[in-house]
Amino acid sequence: MDTARTMQACVNLPMKLETLRALDITYKASPGMTQGLRSAEGRTEYNNRLAKYLQEQVAKTNLLPGLFQKSMLARVLFSDRENQNGSGGIVQTNAIATESGRDFSRCGDVIEAEDVLLDKMIWQTVSGKRVHTDYYRRYETVRDIVRSNAPHGGVAHCEYIW
Repeated sequence: MDTARTMQACVNLPMKLETLRALDITYKASPGMTQGLRSAEGRTEYNNRLAKYLQEQVAKTNLLPGLFQKSMLARVLFSDRENQNGSGGIVQTNAIATESGRDFSRCGDVIEAEDVLLDKMIWQTVSGKRVHTDYYRRYETVRDIVRSNAPHGGVAHCEYIW
């Protein structure tokens, strides 16, 4: 496991900052890293870290205001963006922009706000043309999973008044 931690330290270093020697060590160590992570100890460590991360994310998104209090989709998008980019700020900014004139005690307003948030995350304007963002498929998949698998489509504590 110590070897796996050392290898992880190499992997965590951004590629552009690695020396040729560090890259050589990383690539040569890859099979050993895979073997270490597939071991019982490696799986246990991974599962423990994942559970801790998920608990921390639930606690963090629980504190976010507005749409995040009613929408599992907004919470998952925030956590996913933070995990991928180091910050969920763009999701929070876009979620706040959806709140004007909406009553989140009404499920219809929550779903409308989610749709607007998704639109902002999936589409961008480049040279006057509307094009997909880099992560649009990821966000569409998150939407589909949450809306098809979560109780009430991931919308909570609201009235179904349309």
